[in-house]
Amino acid sequence: MAPACVKVADLGCSSGPNTFHTISQVIDTIHGICKREELQFPEFEVLLNDLPDNDCNYVFKSIPDFIERLKKEKGDMVQERCFIGVAGSFYGRLFPTRSLHFVNSSYVLNWLTKLPVGLENNKGNVYMARSSPPNVFQAYADQF
Repeated sequence: MAPACVKVADLGCSSGPNTFHTISQVIDTIHGICKREELQFPEFEVLLNDLPDNDCNYVFKSIPDFIERLKKEKGDMVQERCFIGVAGSFYGRLFPTRSLHFVNSSYVLNWLTKLPVGLENNKGNVYMARSSPPNVFQAYADQF
């Protein structure tokens, strides 16, 4: 069962067009699935994040053009969209637990402040890999 509203976050949206490229990719993928499975296209809630001192005006001024382009490309499949600005550092908590469906972060440095417990048997890997045992994937997932 598909959610009625898909929540997508772009962390560090800055002032460039990359935000809309990523959101378009997510919408295109979901559009294709809905069309193939004959499902109703969901609403979208797009959360745009950056530091409070960064000027995100270009991104917000570009939203109406982005929506018009979506309507031309997708027609009746396009439902309501809600764009929300979220100021703050994504190195801290920005959203409630399990509140997002897709999160993107481009061109930024990400790190864990603490390794999860249970990685002892992940020999030869820095992170998750095909050769990692299932408990390693679960250990990283449990952090969220």
